[in-house]
Amino acid sequence: MTYDLHCDNEGYVGENTATETAYALVCNKPIIMLRPPTNYSATLAPSIQEIIERYKNAMITASIDQMPTDQLRSFLHQVAALKVNYGLTDDEKETVFREALTLTRKYQATWQEYIRQ
Repeated sequence: MTYDLHCDNEGYVGENTATETAYALVCNKPIIMLRPPTNYSATLAPSIQEIIERYKNAMITASIDQMPTDQLRSFLHQVAALKVNYGLTDDEKETVFREALTLTRKYQATWQEYIRQ
């Protein structure tokens, strides 16, 4: 998840991070959250927020930003070796794919506007 350097909004989950996290759920990849999610971007699709909330207890929460290098290295090796199955339904998977495409289109349009300027 996102890391709030200034510690004024710990647990904030941005639109991109949330969508990428939901996609990792679909792909059954181990997910590490630095902090439990407590609030979400106003631009995030509510369906993605619901999916993350539904599965957040199956994700790993660990303050890896505060771990010494050797401990972090060992921890990440252990996590990388994990086999997970979050068990998303077909409807949830379809929702994640649809919202990921929507977000991609949004950023493509934003990029096109940027390069026109």
